[in-house]
Amino acid sequence: MVSFEKCTNMLFKGETRLVALYFIFAVCMFGCAQTAFHLGRRDGIEATVDHFINLGVLEVEEEDDDN
Repeated sequence: MVSFEKCTNMLFKGETRLVALYFIFAVCMFGCAQTAFHLGRRDGIEATVDHFINLGVLEVEEEDDDN
């Protein structure tokens, strides 16, 4: 049976590999956070505008596609 220490020693041979793994993890987390922020902002703005239209605070004129 393989012990936890043996596995971690095999994965993290030296500090540079550990720092590289933390860097990769940080880049992935930054990408996830940015994606969630932009999607949330877009959906939130759309929901807010729809809510204001339903309340009658905003009036929207429909564009004619007949040119």
